[in-house]
Amino acid sequence: MEKMLAGCFLLILGQIVLLPAEARERSRGRSISRGRHARTHPQTALLESSCENKRADLVFIIDSSRSVNTHDYAKVKEFIVDILQFLDIGPDVTRVGLLQYGSTVKNEFSLKTFKRKSEVERAVKRMRHLSTGTMTGLAIQYALNIAFSEAEGARPLRENVPRVIMIVTDGRPQDSVAEVAAKARDTGILIFAIGVGQVDFNTLKSIGSEPHEDHVFLVANFSQIETLTSVFQKKLCTAHMCSTLEHNCAHFCINIPGSYVCRCKQGYILNSDQTTCRIQDLCAMEDHNCEQLCVNVPGSFVCQCYSGYALAEDGKRCVAVDYCASENHGCEHECVNADGSYLCQCHEGFALNPDKKTCTKIDYCASSNHGCQHECVNTDDSYSCHCLKGFTLNPDKKTCRRINYCALNKPGCEHECVNMEESYYCRCHRGYTLDPNGKTCSRITMYAVGVGKAIEEELQEIASEPTNKHLFYAEDFSTMDEISEKLKKGICEALEDSDGRQDSPAGELPKTVQQPTVQHRYLFEEDNLLRSTQKLSHSTKPSGSPLEEKHDQCKCENLIMFQNLANEEVRKLTQRLEEMTQRMEALENRLRYR
Repeated sequence: MEKMLAGCFLLILGQIVLLPAEARERSRGRSISRGRHARTHPQTALLESSCENKRADLVFIIDSSRSVNTHDYAKVKEFIVDILQFLDIGPDVTRVGLLQYGSTVKNEFSLKTFKRKSEVERAVKRMRHLSTGTMTGLAIQYALNIAFSEAEGARPLRENVPRVIMIVTDGRPQDSVAEVAAKARDTGILIFAIGVGQVDFNTLKSIGSEPHEDHVFLVANFSQIETLTSVFQKKLCTAHMCSTLEHNCAHFCINIPGSYVCRCKQGYILNSDQTTCRIQDLCAMEDHNCEQLCVNVPGSFVCQCYSGYALAEDGKRCVAVDYCASENHGCEHECVNADGSYLCQCHEGFALNPDKKTCTKIDYCASSNHGCQHECVNTDDSYSCHCLKGFTLNPDKKTCRRINYCALNKPGCEHECVNMEESYYCRCHRGYTLDPNGKTCSRITMYAVGVGKAIEEELQEIASEPTNKHLFYAEDFSTMDEISEKLKKGICEALEDSDGRQDSPAGELPKTVQQPTVQHRYLFEEDNLLRSTQKLSHSTKPSGSPLEEKHDQCKCENLIMFQNLANEEVRKLTQRLEEMTQRMEALENRLRYR
């Protein structure tokens, strides 16, 4: 609504530029002369009455730079006083404020300062020249931020009171004016820009409201500025169609003779319905050179970047934002830049904790259905199955099988090879004993002597084959002497057979047809047996032949001693073998049920 009311001050008749010649012609045609007597001229009286009851907040912005001389400065003050004559000044009608600017801005009086026209006139006449620089943009910014604030007397926007700036300048601004003037116009302020002398006309157009032919004026010198008085009287006081009709203009309503047109703010263009506005797509029309995104803003465009990027100093290029370097991320392992932020990540084999910063080693064995038969072992990024001692992993990498050390090492056991947890050993069949080399086996000749109620079947199981040579029976111990000769003869024959085979060349007889022997050399290796053997050797005659020595060894007392020693050794070996067999069977059972 305030934008609509701002348009009420636009004139049905207007002109962009009054050239010097045109200004002189207007001066000759005008009947209003300067001085006190001009205030009573009939045309002046018409002007004074034409703006009756017109509400507006009007702020003059006057160039008071050093380029404006004393004479020209006086002309500007006269021009302002002439404008005041046709305004209906008062708190409830038109309020007037005035700013001077040079290198700085001086607020001569605000919209709330004076309530009568005479007070405003006296204040204008008392103004003093600043004679400094030309900060036009600074003056417009002051008006936008301060002069039109409610604290300085401007009426609230909701009251739809038109806000008008009339700016007079004679030089080029020393600061930027286009952007701040556009901001002022976008708030609904109507700006009349008046240039005097060698003013850049494009600069004036960047200040004044559109259409420029109704709001931008240029005169040759300050003496001709008075020719604009009647122009502004018509623009400010003539009844507007925009104020009497429901125009529906989205931005501004501009009066034309007998009608009106809708106009848009700077940076917008009128749609085909001639009432609504859309932002002008300068990104599509101009070579914006934005690296990523171009965004239209009223009257211009700006470059923007995608998420995770920031605009470089040139306002065009985009650079990736390193959030990991710029923030105290607190990641335990790694920080990774993400869109508009960062993420913490963990090394291989670790998982991110709920705090999203610290990491914990992954227990794959606990979190996975690994299916390992024996053991599961965590690795860096997974797990592996392991087997217990004595076992090896199957091709499926999960189940285990016992290691066959016998097959792996090929130990050359004569009878049997038995696997252990981490090795193997050789074992002989029943009735055989393991040789000291731990591989070959020798047969044990067992003599069974039964006395009294001994069971014959058990004796047969004990005695070596043939049992008729190795099994003896006595009714009681008193009759043991009856079998002594048979026992001595059998032992001696066994010794003789053993020595004969040992003296014969290797491989002369097949092993499968050899007769059972008593391994007396092995049995007598212990110290006590050696001493006994030496004792027996010393008891023989020095001149005796080997055969005689063997016959001496077969004497009764010697045979009994041999038999006793042999029996004791057999007992020890048998007990040792049984213990070893029990241990092996227990070990096999334990491995079998793991």
